[in-house]
This record gives sequence, structure tokens and C-alpha cells, in this order.
Amino acid sequence: MFASCLWGALIFTLHVALRLLLSYHGWLLEPHGGMSSPTKTWLALVRIFSGRHPMLFSYQRSLPRQPVPSVQDTVRKYLESVRPVLSDEDFDWTAGLAQEFLKLQASLLQWYFIIVVLICISYD
Repeated sequence: MFASCLWGALIFTLHVALRLLLSYHGWLLEPHGGMSSPTKTWLALVRIFSGRHPMLFSYQRSLPRQPVPSVQDTVRKYLESVRPVLSDEDFDWTAGLAQEFLKLQASLLQWYFIIVVLICISYD
């Protein structure tokens, strides 16, 4: 019984440590080609806590929860991303379609998406 409780506590501690490690975002702001010592330490600790051969979804429960993005932000980012590859005429047409989508369908689809996310979280 004691060994089972000790094993469970160890697994829980590893899970919490990995969750804290995976919430680190400092590596995103580093210049290309170099790696700071905090990021090297973070990477070493993630390798230690993740095990030798992690499976595809082995980090699923350890990843931090992310907020559901708003549809307006998503459409804005989409338009920013397609602007360099579209002509002015095509971009104006795409922006018109995006505005029509925001007016007619976006709020209902956002509501459906939030419901699905809440259902998935409740099963997790």
C-alpha cells in the first residue's frame, strides 16, 4: 500500500513538474541560431521529465490550457497572413468574404466551438 501511494505521488509530481516546464515560453523570443543557458537548462529538464521514448500524445495532459481565441482575432490574423500573397483585388474580395462570415456565421460557430471545448475538457 505504501509503495503504491509513493508511486502515485511520484507520478503526480512528475506530471506537475512537466506541466510547469511546458508552460515556459522564453525560447520563443531568442534570436535564431543561439540558445541561452536558461533555455538549455529547460530543454534538459524537459528531456529528463518526459522519459526516454515519449509517445505522440504523451504530453497531452501536461500541456497548459489555452484560451479559446475570438473569431475576430482569427479572421484578422488570417487576413494578415494572406495579404502578402494576394493581389489587391483578390485581397479586397477575401476581406469582403471575411466580413460577411463575421456578420452571418461567426458567432454561432464560435458558440458551437466553445461548447465542444467544454465537453472535451469535462471528459479529460
